[in-house]
Parts: sequence; structure tokens; C-alpha cells
Amino acid sequence: MLRGAKEALDLGITGPEGIEISRPEELEAEATHRVITIANRTHCPIYLVNVSSISAGDVIATAKMQGKVVLAETTTAHATLTGLHYYHQDWSHAAAYVTVPPLRLDTNTSTYLMSLLANDTLNIVASDHRPFTTKQKAMGKEDFTKIPHGVTGVQDRMSVIWERGVVGGKMDENRFVAVTSSNAAKILNLYPRKGRIIPGADADVVVWDPEATKTISASTQVQGGDFNLYENMRCHGVPLVTISRGRVVYENGVFMCAEGTGKFCPLRSFPDTVYKKLVQREKTLKVRGVDRTPYLGDVAVVVHPGKKEMGTPLADTPTRPVTRHGGMRDLHESSFSLSGSQIDDHVPKRASARILAPPGGRSSGIW
Repeated sequence: MLRGAKEALDLGITGPEGIEISRPEELEAEATHRVITIANRTHCPIYLVNVSSISAGDVIATAKMQGKVVLAETTTAHATLTGLHYYHQDWSHAAAYVTVPPLRLDTNTSTYLMSLLANDTLNIVASDHRPFTTKQKAMGKEDFTKIPHGVTGVQDRMSVIWERGVVGGKMDENRFVAVTSSNAAKILNLYPRKGRIIPGADADVVVWDPEATKTISASTQVQGGDFNLYENMRCHGVPLVTISRGRVVYENGVFMCAEGTGKFCPLRSFPDTVYKKLVQREKTLKVRGVDRTPYLGDVAVVVHPGKKEMGTPLADTPTRPVTRHGGMRDLHESSFSLSGSQIDDHVPKRASARILAPPGGRSSGIW
């Protein structure tokens, strides 16, 4: 990614579009495949965040069909928007959409990711909430690598997913609850304390009106930032009341919560939703050696040319250099040598003589 960013800057690309150019979809798919492979070989579950592309979604879907323990999430922005905003003529508008991974240019991506949420290939839709003001984004006005990565998302997450997912016909109400609430509680080992309404659980409840509508606007948001990615989007599905641990903190557009009322929830390790499958596999699919009768026959001894023999070779051991492929003998490994005494050593050597006029013509060679 750093190399891609440098190449884009060398080409004179300094605007927000550089974030998409320097982080192509195929790199996300390759990284997704690599980390799933490593996790599978080490018998470890893997949780992938911010899935943003069709290619990465395909890798996850294939891995799950193969039985690998893979959990994954996408974000509200990736599941509903496209990267075409990076090419907007207004720099501040384009910069407001800068996040990592970037939104993708393929207009089919958001619909595809919503479908993966619906069929449980993707388990959770997260807000990935990191708001920045236009002034803060402007720190990268001359260099897209210095634009802070992050967008708003926590306030509008459920309404936008209801509009695009449930009203759009991709999922039903039960699946909506799963991807926005209960799946996260199960994966983080907080279920059923969180993610379910039963006696003994934390009284965290949202009273939802599926028929009510609202129009999203930055002027009415309280989530931070001065820009809203879904400006003027009309959504069905509105929270009427929000209850946290039995206390009303929001009702009919009015917030009644106070700072410091939150409570830390320690997480227990090894949630059953994730690890129970792995434990069962280790019991039933454990790799075992073959129980066979030991071999009691003779064993050949290979003698390597040029190495001192450590014992007497068997009768079936080759006594000459190994031939090359195809039966051709390797002359470089031949035992033939010109060193030592020769049969004609007793014959006196003749001095060289110049032949002035041999039969057939003159010559200036030395013979």
C-alpha cells in the first residue's frame, strides 16, 4: 500500500481519489486469502473487519463453504455507498468519504455486500465510527496520504441498514437484529447478557418503529463531524426509545443520557459460537498415523561418488556413476583421467617444426 501511494503521488495524484487508486481491490482479496490460510493451518478462528469488496467477499464465501472458521464484518458505509464520491469536483466532499479500506468504484459492491450480510457470509455490520471535521480532513489537502481515515456511522447505522436491507428486500427483521446486535454479542462472548431480551440479561432495548420515516442530515446529527455521508437520505425505520440497563437514554429525538453512566463489560475467552466447532473437529478429525506391519526386508545402501563408504554396499547397489535422465551418462562425473603414467611416456617428445612447403601448398602453421 505504501508503494502504491508513492506511485500515485509520483504521478501527481494528490487528491482523495488516490486513496482508492493506491489500495486496489485485488490486494484486499489477496490479504484476505493469506490470513484465512494461515489461521486455518494453525487451527485458529479468524475475524475479518471492514470487508469492502466483491473479491474479498468471494474469498470469505469460498472459505466458509470449505468449512473454515471465518467470521467477518462490513461497515454501513461499505454496504451502502460507492467510491465514486472520491472523484467529486468538490475536494471537501470527496475527502469526507476517505476511509480504509476505501469505498469501491464498482456500483454492484454495496448490493453484493448487503447480500452477504443476509446469507451469513458476513456476520456483522459495524459503524466503524471515526468522525472528522472538514478542517481536520484538510490536513491532507496537498497529499491524500495525510487525510485522516474515518467517517461517521454510529447514529445512522440501524436506520440505513433497515432501509437498504429490510425495506430493500435483502433480509428479514430477524436477520436485521442478528447483524446489528445478537451476532456481535455471541462472537464477543457477551450473549445472552447482551443481544437477547430475557430475565437476567442487561435491559438494553431499542423500541423500533418500522413504519416511521426520517430524513438524515448533518444539521440534526449528534454523532460528531460536520458532514453526513447520507445527507438527505429518507429512511424507513426509526428508533423511538432506547433503554440502557433499564434506564431510558433516548426518547422521541431527545437524549437523556449522561457521561459516566457506562459500565465496563469484561469479556470471557473462547466463546462457544466460535470455538465449539474447532474443539469438536480436534476430537473427530485428529490426524493419525497408519497402523501397519513393520517392514522386515533388506534395505539398499546408496553410495555417493566421491564420498567415503561407511560400509559394504549390497549387491544391488549401483557401482558406477548414476546416469542422467534418458540413459545418457554424465561425462562430468566420469572416472577417466589423464593424470599419472601413460603408455607412451618412454617415447621422446619431438620439437616443433615449421613446415615451409608441405605437399599441396605453403603453410605458416606450427605442427
